[in-house]
Amino acid sequence: MTTPKKGIGKRKPVLFDCVVRCVQHTGLNEYADANSIVILYPQATTTVLNPKGCWDWWGYAGPGYASQLGVQMATVKAMLDSVMTGELF
Repeated sequence: MTTPKKGIGKRKPVLFDCVVRCVQHTGLNEYADANSIVILYPQATTTVLNPKGCWDWWGYAGPGYASQLGVQMATVKAMLDSVMTGELF
């Protein structure tokens, strides 16, 4: 994956273990790179309620987990805002 272009940021994205395991052989990163597409790979925190650090698809983060009010969705929104303004988090 290359460094983002034109005001999107100057730091090379960090690929975490989940990305290596889940995305590495899909061709998604190569497609994004070839088409100047930015891909975000948000990571969930490991907790007692979420021992494997999975994305919240069952509601461990609270009743708003699948809405724009949910903690993870608000984080993704902040990431997107950051990318759109060129000020990476």
